[in-house]
Parts: sequence; structure tokens; C-alpha cells
Amino acid sequence: MASKHLPMIFSILVLAFISVTLLIEITLNPAGGPIIAGITGETGCVGSPSIILIPNIVAAGEQVTAEFSGLGDCYGKIVFLRHQTANNLELSCSCALEDGNQCSCAFAAPSDLCSSNIFYSQIDKNGNGDFNDLGESNIIRLYTSQIC
Repeated sequence: MASKHLPMIFSILVLAFISVTLLIEITLNPAGGPIIAGITGETGCVGSPSIILIPNIVAAGEQVTAEFSGLGDCYGKIVFLRHQTANNLELSCSCALEDGNQCSCAFAAPSDLCSSNIFYSQIDKNGNGDFNDLGESNIIRLYTSQIC
């Protein structure tokens, strides 16, 4: 009696966390042997937002450019720059990351730099609606040339 090869159904269950995509490589053995599967790597928005403010010593109202970098595989994600005021965080500017995972935006230096000069760069890398996760925010100070 000749042997028959019956088609087999394989199910692969991949549990992934938000912002992590696993690339699975599946190789079919043409000789009818087993399927070989393996994880070949991870992709997703990675790194922490680095920021440079140019210039970093300014007078109130002076134009400042924020340059964001330090991220990988984050094309199209929005980076926000927020100024810490007495009561909350106010948006200064934002930009979408481009090829090279960099972007820049410009804003006018706020008038309250003598009392509050702290800025936060923020990106929601995993799409969960907050900036609380590891690597989603960074802090920088903008210094004033005024006498306070």
C-alpha cells in the first residue's frame, strides 16, 4: 500500500504586547518534513526622545527651535514639546518624525522663564494614550538671558 501525505493544518498563536511586532519566518520543507518557524527580530518604535533647544539661552518671545532625535522605527509618530507652567503642561510645539527618525519644530520662548524653564519632550510610542511608559518622555531646561 502506497503511503499518502495528508495536508496538515498548523496554527501559530503569537501573543504580542502593544508596540512590539514579531517577525516570524516560516520555512516549508519541500520534502514533506516539518515546518520550521523562528522569530527573526523585533520592530516598533524604540529609544528615548532626545531634544536640543537652539538657542538654549533666550529672552522672552525669542524664537527657539526644538530638534528631536534618539528614536528608531517611529516614522510618522508625533513628538510633543510641552512647557511646565505653575498649573499644568502647555504645548509649545510638535512635529511628526520623518525618515531618520528626526524632526524639529519652532516656538516663541515663554514670558515666565524666570519662574519655570522646564520643558518635556513626549511621544506615545506604544499608542496607549499616555506618555508614562519607559522612553516616552525626556526633560530639558531652557535658560533665560534676562535678569530674574
